Amino acid sequence: MGYSFFNSIMKRGLIMAKNVLVIEAPGKRKKLEKFLGADWTVIATGGHIREFDKSGNHNLGFELTPKGTVIPKFVPRSERSKKVIRQLQMTAKRTNSERIFIATDPDREGECIGWHAAQVMGIKNPQRIVYSEISEKAVRRAIANPRFLDTNLVASALGRSTLDKLIGYTGSPLLWDYVEGAKSMGRVQTPVLTLICEREETIQNFKPETYYSVWSLYKEGLKAFYAGESNDNSEDSEEERDDSQTPKETQKESLRVTSEAEANRLVAIARNNSHNVVSLETKKSKKSPPAPFTTSNLQQAAGARLKFSPDQTMKLAQKLYEAGVITYHRTDSTVISGDFCKVIRQYLKANDPENLPKSVIKHRQSKNAQEAHEAIRPVDLAKTETDIASELGDAAGKLYQLIWFRTVASQCKPAELDKTTITTQSDTVFWKAKGQVVTFAGYLRYWRDLGADSELPSVENHQVVTLEDAQAEKKQTKPPSRFTEAQMVKVREKKGIGRPSTFSPTIQTLKDRNYVAVEKRMLKPTQVGLKVYHFVREHLTELGTVEFTAQMESHLDAIAKGDEKWQPYVCQFHFDHWQPTLIKIAQTLGKPAVKSFNGNGKSLEKSRTKCPKCNVAMSKVPSKSKKLHRPYFLKCEDCETVMFYNKERKQWESPGTKSPTQETKASCPKCQKPLHLREYRSKKDGKQKKLLKCLDCDDVVFFESRGCFWSKQFGEINL
Repeated sequence: MGYSFFNSIMKRGLIMAKNVLVIEAPGKRKKLEKFLGADWTVIATGGHIREFDKSGNHNLGFELTPKGTVIPKFVPRSERSKKVIRQLQMTAKRTNSERIFIATDPDREGECIGWHAAQVMGIKNPQRIVYSEISEKAVRRAIANPRFLDTNLVASALGRSTLDKLIGYTGSPLLWDYVEGAKSMGRVQTPVLTLICEREETIQNFKPETYYSVWSLYKEGLKAFYAGESNDNSEDSEEERDDSQTPKETQKESLRVTSEAEANRLVAIARNNSHNVVSLETKKSKKSPPAPFTTSNLQQAAGARLKFSPDQTMKLAQKLYEAGVITYHRTDSTVISGDFCKVIRQYLKANDPENLPKSVIKHRQSKNAQEAHEAIRPVDLAKTETDIASELGDAAGKLYQLIWFRTVASQCKPAELDKTTITTQSDTVFWKAKGQVVTFAGYLRYWRDLGADSELPSVENHQVVTLEDAQAEKKQTKPPSRFTEAQMVKVREKKGIGRPSTFSPTIQTLKDRNYVAVEKRMLKPTQVGLKVYHFVREHLTELGTVEFTAQMESHLDAIAKGDEKWQPYVCQFHFDHWQPTLIKIAQTLGKPAVKSFNGNGKSLEKSRTKCPKCNVAMSKVPSKSKKLHRPYFLKCEDCETVMFYNKERKQWESPGTKSPTQETKASCPKCQKPLHLREYRSKKDGKQKKLLKCLDCDDVVFFESRGCFWSKQFGEINL
């Protein structure tokens, strides 16, 4: 229905909506209208309807003040958004606000989209409803139990979008001048690129080492590996479950032998001595079922088992959710509703009674999981892969089946295993063979995350076994492999970079920017990507690190819980960390400095210190940074020069100003010229220290240490 037609009949009073449901995705509208009936009008926002205006400093669309407030200016996101906003406004005029329900997606972004919708509709306390599946039962239950918008979640989303635009719009211009072909830097994309590039450097700098794997093969059908010259019966700990990799049998090796002579000695002992079974141990163990899918686990498993990229996985999951066949697909929760747990147990009782545990299986939640959410699960267990494939395509069917199996497996009994270790001895040397057999499949019937069984032959304790062969296999250590997209999701989740909604688009952004290419399913940085990484490592210091970004996520989580205010945090980050860093980068590169925020146009207090370039009084820019020796730094508002106070030398200095050097009697070990004494500030403890340096030989540096000066390459030297 066109907007003009809708407008005309609204003006004639022909539409008087009794109830209004505001949702995000247009794909859900028909399904919702079908079971809600004619008394309901369903309006889809199509995602965000407003964004920051492209105006003001750096086109940010908001102003930050030193007092800790953010002054935003929002505008419609697109021409389509303008039509949606007009539709929302006219609907609000003709509908009692108590009958308007905000039903945007159940996450921080959804809460923020709902807040924007309420803002344009002029509703102060809209009725917010949340459901994790698109079914009549779930939606009507949500309508019967509305709540208010969660302002803490809205604040966290606003904080995230403000930080993202602040970093992207103010940092990227410096990057453009420095790296040809660079397109942007970002709060999340830059540390993710750092992880990929650091792995690439590790691979390029890796130096392989030779070692030997020594084994004995017996005619009884047993292959045992060198285990040392003491019979250590310690068991290997159970490996961490990893959805980013397909299950495969671990390659068996002996204790590493680093010299060929030692390997030959062990082979000679094996060949020249009899072998006896000295230990035979079989231990029963249980392996617990995996938790149902979160967004992260789904992307990892789909990447490993179906070869889907995170972006493809999330697009297919969106289709499945909008079709009403799975619950909401952006979640970090492992909870399954009580009602659906009953459904799974009924299925197991009817189809697999041996696998039905005595009670519902509960899985560990991550500390930041939103308890109101559910894990990703089917809405109806009766629906099969074939049903979904016929409606939504084969790829969607395969992803649905993956979700179906994981959900059922999560509520099954543990798998039961027999783990066997056979130890043989020849002279003073011990050899071990390990194997395992699944004695009860349990959840493995639905979700196989173990390698193939490795069953050992039947032997007895103290039995003499007959050697058939003994060898030392020469091998080399290998560098770590590049990350697959699925593994990158796992690493990001573990390090706390981003949240479920950002896992997929961040990797896609790096590919779109030509920072990263995919080779044989592995992420490899391009030359442009490596240059961006080196720029960030050199100039952004801790602000470009994974750890700092993870700290930012922790602050945003605290805001979402109501433990921190978003506006003061964003302003503090800017004035104490980001703005001083950008100014330093600009001066280092010889570029015009980044324009600063003065806050509501108020003038800054003037200092008695004159600008070394313009000879005008410099302004005091407030800062709470612990790295500064005064609660402000100086800035020339004409030429943008900045200066920082050095308390040791009791003077204001430009960034990068080095302390003066003093020629000494000590000589350079390479060129024999006098070494120069210089003071510097230690990055480790912040203390003022001294060093000796050759002004001609860059690699000749002696650091002060316990009364003398020391160099790793040249040893000690005394003045």
